[in-house]
Amino acid sequence: VYKVPGEEIARNKLRAAEVWMDDYKALVQYATAPLPPSLPLGDVEPRRRLRDKLKCKDFAWYLKTVTPTMYVPHLSKDAKGGALRSEAKSACIDSLGGT
Repeated sequence: VYKVPGEEIARNKLRAAEVWMDDYKALVQYATAPLPPSLPLGDVEPRRRLRDKLKCKDFAWYLKTVTPTMYVPHLSKDAKGGALRSEAKSACIDSLGGT
């Protein structure tokens, strides 16, 4: 098992979404913390060219054909994200069990 910084995991998720998920990449972008300026997404064009060369189907096809029962949330253009902080406890809500 290798230890990988959380920012690298987020970066790789965003890179994969950018190449493979078409319009659905917005769901990953919404659910993933922004990358720090010191860690850019990087060039994904070689991966896009590979996808084109292999004539891969789009992500909508994947959802319809491979995972037809998967719930795909609708992301409103007005959707907001962020952290919740308790003023009384001076703590943030963390879905991963931390504070």
